[in-house]
Amino acid sequence: MEGRAGGRCEYCHAPQRACGYRFHVDHIVPFGLGGSNAPVNRSLACAPCNLAKAEKVSSLDPLTGDDVALFNPRRQIWQEHFRWANDQQTIIGLILIGRVIVEALHMNSELRSEARRLWFASGLLP
Repeated sequence: MEGRAGGRCEYCHAPQRACGYRFHVDHIVPFGLGGSNAPVNRSLACAPCNLAKAEKVSSLDPLTGDDVALFNPRRQIWQEHFRWANDQQTIIGLILIGRVIVEALHMNSELRSEARRLWFASGLLP
């Protein structure tokens, strides 16, 4: 799992080696909602992303209020949905799914943004 994910959270791209703990194995579709333990349904997730995602498979779009399926790292490409802001702290959702998961997983919280600034400065990101 770590190799496929490149040692990063597959949602926010936090580098595992800088976080001081082993990342969680997230079930993209939780067991309680019919998800399996197959590799196609598992992703590497940092604790903040995994805990915020919890049992969610969708969330509300902050602009329209529509219920939208969350980003699926097994089926979708990160760079098509997100980009780094010039401040090297903020993740920007480029399209609907990106916008929704940035909000749902609180990807731009103050502490996470500060950590990203340090990771960029040390060469651990992008």
